[in-house]
Amino acid sequence: FATIDAMTDGKAILGPIGGYRKAEFEAFGVDRRERGKRVAESVEVVKRLWTEDEVHFDGEFYQLDGATANPKPVQDPYPPLWIGANKDAAVKRAADQGSAWLVNPHDKEDVIERQRGLIDPPGGDGWHGLQPAIKDGFVGETDEDALSTYEPYIKEFYDWYERAGQGEAMETPEAVDLDASGLDQFL
Repeated sequence: FATIDAMTDGKAILGPIGGYRKAEFEAFGVDRRERGKRVAESVEVVKRLWTEDEVHFDGEFYQLDGATANPKPVQDPYPPLWIGANKDAAVKRAADQGSAWLVNPHDKEDVIERQRGLIDPPGGDGWHGLQPAIKDGFVGETDEDALSTYEPYIKEFYDWYERAGQGEAMETPEAVDLDASGLDQFL
C-alpha cells in the first residue's frame, strides 16, 4: 500500500474493515466473532511496519520476528486510516485506532449522529477533522425523478445486502430493508 501512497504523491487513504458475510469467514476458516480484534491487531501491525525499520510482534493472530516493509509511505507517519464500522463498539474502536471512522452507506442520519456522539471528540491518532462517509445517490431533474429512476436498482442492491447478512452487522438491521426503512437516506 505504501507504493500506492508513493504513486499518488501522498494522497492514498487506507480503509480497513472487519467484514460481515458469513461465507467470507467460512472460506478462510476464521471465526467471525474475532473480526474486531483481528482488525485492531492488523491496524497495529501495519502502523508499526510503516513506521519502524524492524518489527517484532507477538499478537493473538500475528507473529512477526524482525519483519520489514519497504518502501515506507510518503505521508508522515503513514496514510490516513478510515476504518469502516457499523455497530457501536466497532465505531468506538475505529475512532480510537484510525484517523477516522468511515460511516457506512446504510444507516439514517439519526443513527449516524447518535454514533458520532459516542466518539466525540474522536480519539484516534491522525484525526484530521473530517468525517468520511459513503452514501448512495442518484441525480435527476427533481428528487422524485431521481428516486423513481433509481429505486429499482438500489432496491435490488439492498435486497442483496439483506440476503448477505449486512443487517446482522448493524445497530439498526432494518436500515438495509428498504421496504421498512424507505429511501430517505439517499442523496
